[in-house]
Amino acid sequence: ADAAPVADWPEQWPPQDAEPLPVEDLYTRLADIGYDYGPLFHGVEAIWRDGDETYAEVTLPEGHEGFGIHPALFDSALQSGVILLTETASGTHLMPFSWNGVQLDRTGATRLRVRSTMTGGTSLRLDAVDPDGTPVVSARSLIVRPV
Repeated sequence: ADAAPVADWPEQWPPQDAEPLPVEDLYTRLADIGYDYGPLFHGVEAIWRDGDETYAEVTLPEGHEGFGIHPALFDSALQSGVILLTETASGTHLMPFSWNGVQLDRTGATRLRVRSTMTGGTSLRLDAVDPDGTPVVSARSLIVRPV
């Protein structure tokens, strides 16, 4: 009941002022800090950063459709937000603790454009749309805690 609609989406993709972040070694870097993802969860194709926001393109490998939102696609969407949060945590391993205002607007998506916005030192907002800009999933707040 307390879900919030997706905030206005940038007209230009990626947003003009966002700087690309390297993704070639993303999963190696994440493994180095304790986040070991299996191959199905290697869905991040590109990430850009603009201040307290990251923008990402994530994809689900073919042959894994059939969910409201596939867990691997949803986790890949979260990974860009994890990058924001781990930068502020000084090497502490963080795990999702509390979700608020989660809303699934469209089922069956296999590609997402994701925006993660810092809303505090240990929380973020996540919005994801399909490549046509149709809202897919959002979380008003994800709070993380140290492991």
